[in-house]
Amino acid sequence: MKKIFLAFALFSMIMTISCTSDKPAKYQKEQSKLQLKAIDTMTKALVQTISGKAGEIRDWKRFKNLFLPEATLTGITYIGNHSGAVTLTIDEYINLADRKFAETSFYEMELNKTIEVFGNIAQVFQVFITSESKGNKAGKRGINSIHLVFDKGRWWIANIVWDYETPRNRIPSKYLGNEHREILPS
Repeated sequence: MKKIFLAFALFSMIMTISCTSDKPAKYQKEQSKLQLKAIDTMTKALVQTISGKAGEIRDWKRFKNLFLPEATLTGITYIGNHSGAVTLTIDEYINLADRKFAETSFYEMELNKTIEVFGNIAQVFQVFITSESKGNKAGKRGINSIHLVFDKGRWWIANIVWDYETPRNRIPSKYLGNEHREILPS
């Protein structure tokens, strides 16, 4: 019995040592930078793909390739003083967007973002501004909350939830970055 216990203890110790990272900190830092760059590229591609002139065909194949097949997109809508969430599948979003973009130009521009990564999951808070003309910084601001997972050698968007800024729902200055920061009333 004692031999079995010692063998189990030795096996556990070996497994613990082999499971801990023996990679140097420099390598881990480089991997972290690569992950952040990949996520940054994806979030920029997301904004680029949905932006364009009225009637301009969007690259929905590229758009779909950013997402897990079962991903959802949830927008917070406002009617008067009431808000609600509308959740769509990727195809439902594309159908709705196609109808809107056929008649209306839509441009989304990233103002700032924060990326948090833990293992194979990531959370991005992407501050954006939308308008009907390219480069217009006087449009509606909001935040995309983008959840990603690392699977099959790459990052995928699992879901997006977005909300627009309102007089009662101001974007906290910590998310705006120095260039877009403003003093908000307490």
